[in-house]
Amino acid sequence: MNRICCLLTFVAALFVTAANLPAQQLPGIPKTLNSGPDYEEIKQQSDKAHHQGNYKKAIELAEQAIRANAKDHVAIYLRGASRIELGRKTGQIDELRNGIADIRKAVALSENQIVMYYLPYLHGMTELSRMEGRKEHAESAIAVAAQIASIDAVSNADKANILYQKANTQLFLQKHDAAFADFKTAIQMSPGHMGARLGLADAYVAAGRTEDAVNAFDDAVENFPNEPLVYNNRGMFLQQIKRSSQAIDDFTMSIKLDSDYFYAYTNRGFARMQLMKAAEAEQDFNESLRIRPNQPMVFSLRGTSRLSQGKIHEAIEDYKRVTQLDPNNSVGHADLGFAHYFLKDYQKADASFAKATELSDNMFFVFPWRYLTQTHMGNEAKARKMYADVINKDIARQRWPERVLAFLADKATEKQLMQSVSKNDLDVNNAQTCEAHYFIAEKKLQQGDTDGARRHFLESVATRATHLSAFRASNLAIKNWNNTANKRSGLFRRN
Repeated sequence: MNRICCLLTFVAALFVTAANLPAQQLPGIPKTLNSGPDYEEIKQQSDKAHHQGNYKKAIELAEQAIRANAKDHVAIYLRGASRIELGRKTGQIDELRNGIADIRKAVALSENQIVMYYLPYLHGMTELSRMEGRKEHAESAIAVAAQIASIDAVSNADKANILYQKANTQLFLQKHDAAFADFKTAIQMSPGHMGARLGLADAYVAAGRTEDAVNAFDDAVENFPNEPLVYNNRGMFLQQIKRSSQAIDDFTMSIKLDSDYFYAYTNRGFARMQLMKAAEAEQDFNESLRIRPNQPMVFSLRGTSRLSQGKIHEAIEDYKRVTQLDPNNSVGHADLGFAHYFLKDYQKADASFAKATELSDNMFFVFPWRYLTQTHMGNEAKARKMYADVINKDIARQRWPERVLAFLADKATEKQLMQSVSKNDLDVNNAQTCEAHYFIAEKKLQQGDTDGARRHFLESVATRATHLSAFRASNLAIKNWNNTANKRSGLFRRN
């Protein structure tokens, strides 16, 4: 086994991790010789905190053990694995590097006898490659993994774990064929390796091989029929390929297998939103938050489901919760702006849109909404000045929201706006068509053409682009119109 130890010396300053890999799960930790029960309990608590995602606590507990025994490779390994995950989660490269250094030290102190120590190392090397934009870190990780997997003394179970991490690194480098091969070899060596089966399915998804992905997910379900994770992951894939009803069935099965599986509640709620079942979606988000409170993303989704039902005040409370839990969440501030806009509280809407654009340069999609907000407050001249550079930009250089902005500012006609809708991608075409009709409707309302506005609101809703604020705004406008018409016809008259 000495060959493995030499490898880490060779790749000394090349450290990495992988972008969208799941948090590194630690196998059962070995005991250190000549240590008492209290000392071992501290390490067990560190391991438990890591699995719960509380990496700071895991690090603190591991450091208690290290202070008692500076050469305890188990404690150093635990600290390193949690440092890697904390660095990945927070984007702190130094924390990530420190974690990888810990893992290298643990390998050396253990005299290279514990292969599982390499798992967070390989994971960390890939993540560092992603964060620094240097693929050589990931390539070094692949070289290390390949040499470990070639050693006869390493068990098939350990080789399968190593190959699983190697395959994920290949996937990060977009070497799809190499990833397929590694995942398949890992499955052959350890048929019960659930991660490898799901990893193979994800690799097919990344390569755009939809039918192969379907078969791989089905294979995972067949081999692990009692695992909620496999149904949840297949459901997410089915949702991605627009099979929402089948996705809901899978999420429901996950919940049946584990009633506290909050991920499945969240995912089922999202799928139900896509099917315009907002009330059912809200109930799923309620369950997810009951099981795991303080999830900014789920508060955001629940806010949107409430918004779709016309529960604007409740939606605002959810979006406020998002910005409280995650003050730098630009999307959360934008969502809060939309909700205030729907409530016609334009001053608060403008403040939220301004905050969103301040936090991120990617919030340019709120430009037309902020322009309308200023217009509703009687500040159209201010809005024109605010976005003068965008409005006067050559149309060939304008992004879609900027073309909408030019239309609102009378620099483009209704016909020109519709003609500029993307023709290359059906999903983009549908989304831009939805938004074009909404903003045309708003313009017609300003001009006093209510019949024309209603017609375009209906066209916007007909796209069924439920994920867009333009769809929700059009839907609310139609509902308000219908409610007003019903009241006038006496349908709400009390006997």
